[in-house]
Amino acid sequence: MTLWNREGHVRAATRIGMTIKVLWPRPLFRPTAGSGHRAIYCTLLLLCALFLTACDTTRYARKQIPKQQMQAYLENKPERLHNVYRDVLEEGQRNFVLNHMRAGLGAMELGRDRLAAESFETTLLSIEAVYAENESAEQARSVWYEEGKKDFKGEPYERAMAYYYRGLLFLKEGDYENARACFKSGQLQDALAENEKYQMDFALLIYLEGWASHLLGDEQLAKAAFEEAQKIRPDLTPPAPGDDVLVLAESGMSPIKVAAGEGNAALTFKRGSGFREKSARLFVNGRAYSPRMTEDIFWQASTRGGRVVDAILKDKVVFKETHETMGKALTELGVQGMLLSAQHDSNEGLLISGIVTAIGLVQQGVAASTQTRADDRYWESLPDSVHVFTYGKDANHPSQTVTVSFVDPGGSTVSNLTFEVEVHMTPRGHGLAWVRSRPAFKKQELADIDPNDEGDPETPPESISPPRTPPRETHAPARLPSQPN
Repeated sequence: MTLWNREGHVRAATRIGMTIKVLWPRPLFRPTAGSGHRAIYCTLLLLCALFLTACDTTRYARKQIPKQQMQAYLENKPERLHNVYRDVLEEGQRNFVLNHMRAGLGAMELGRDRLAAESFETTLLSIEAVYAENESAEQARSVWYEEGKKDFKGEPYERAMAYYYRGLLFLKEGDYENARACFKSGQLQDALAENEKYQMDFALLIYLEGWASHLLGDEQLAKAAFEEAQKIRPDLTPPAPGDDVLVLAESGMSPIKVAAGEGNAALTFKRGSGFREKSARLFVNGRAYSPRMTEDIFWQASTRGGRVVDAILKDKVVFKETHETMGKALTELGVQGMLLSAQHDSNEGLLISGIVTAIGLVQQGVAASTQTRADDRYWESLPDSVHVFTYGKDANHPSQTVTVSFVDPGGSTVSNLTFEVEVHMTPRGHGLAWVRSRPAFKKQELADIDPNDEGDPETPPESISPPRTPPRETHAPARLPSQPN
């Protein structure tokens, strides 16, 4: 803090962790022994101190985007995604990543793979700028202001899922090398929290890394990945050597973030609700198969390295309380000093006490402006679980579609949750099918579907037909012809 003293010279005052520079005008008068002058001088000091404690109360707001600019931006976007892409512009940088996550998943669901890839590429570039393992990225992970005002980058499980979806798009293109790189990068995000690093335990991404290696013919790398995934999920069965079709079925609703505890500084997670489907079954050419593995997204959200985290605490609570306590103590000390200085006609003591009071008020202002509420924004269109199936194409019974039924905890098929799903053949001759039990769109958006929207002409959309009765299950355990008994 820089102050002019009575002689017009400069004084500097610093405190631990911060240096405050304030231009203090030359006094227009020198306080005399008169009590009236001293009162005026004290009042001026306090007013200046209170001015220093003022904090920014500006809240985020939606931007006003010119109509022509918005129309140009939405021109190549499907009508069903206009709302979320409108949010990309109107909500600005604060929700830029979150809105691109939403838009990317919505575009995937419509079969607009190129548009989905663009949104996820934008998402990953923003994530990597903050969560890369380098010094500049660490400096960007600030805790100085309210979490909800920060640019959203997501929790580890959300960032990992962004890499998961981008990896699936690479698989569909037949670009298995980049798909494998995405799955590996997603594992790294799963291990990164704001201030700590944890063991990578996202079995789904490890398994898919192995699958990409399997399709590339790198069987040693594939075996290592499957064994690592099996350490996390012991009941996991690696794919058979001849398996060349991957089916992914996503069920349920996203984990929910909740800000709780003192100052709402603790981030906790609750499992999504409002759904009955717990698992899935695959039907291929009249035979039923069980998933080789299931990833619990809620478990990933609420754990770090396999350890349950009841609440992710924020360091800012301690920061806020420390400055508030110190500020009150300094303010009280300064006020007492001003009163004593006034009684003893000490102008120098009055000035020093005023400075102490000002510093105390500044520290209280810093404490007041330190927002501790945890960021409870979340990617609400994620699933609760992901179920993975693999099988080998049967040359005698070629099929371009498979049937996926979602089942409740008791094993019964959930009504209206059976889907006929297209198997997309990649340029390298391998199959991929992807289905969700819950759409990424809101119900009111589904009612506004444009039947003339044909999607990306170079990337046909996945067709999901109305629910239908599944084929009868076989009595034997769910094993494919290529699997050993």
